[in-house]
Amino acid sequence: MVSEASEKGRSIQTVKDLTASALGVVILAAFAVFIVYLLRNLNLAEAQWARAIFLFGGVEAVAFAAAGYFFGTQVQRGRVEAARSEADAATQVADAANETAKSERRASTVLATGVVEQFGRADGGGLMSDQSPAAATLVAQAKALLERP
Repeated sequence: MVSEASEKGRSIQTVKDLTASALGVVILAAFAVFIVYLLRNLNLAEAQWARAIFLFGGVEAVAFAAAGYFFGTQVQRGRVEAARSEADAATQVADAANETAKSERRASTVLATGVVEQFGRADGGGLMSDQSPAAATLVAQAKALLERP
């Protein structure tokens, strides 16, 4: 269900991108046509030329806005893709680190269990029955490790 919604959102975004790009191209083409019109009619009367230049200013503003949007989205799209790939890589590194941590936790639990079983017997038996301070510290640390969640 989430996949369908995500796919639908992507297709809507693709349609919007294509529509915006097509509109930008049409506006830029109209601007080019207007420039060609002005260049072909350089011999217009003063009043007509003033009107044409006045219209040129408005058309120019719209055309540059379209060009800015068009090129801006292309640059931004590249940045978004780079950010997504970096996020994916970071997620993979985090997953690997979590797996390593779980593995290390299992190994330390096995080791601590072995220490407690071999050195920390209540009956005084085991490999170090004299319970030297070093052995007592080792057993205490192993028990503390086993008690952690």
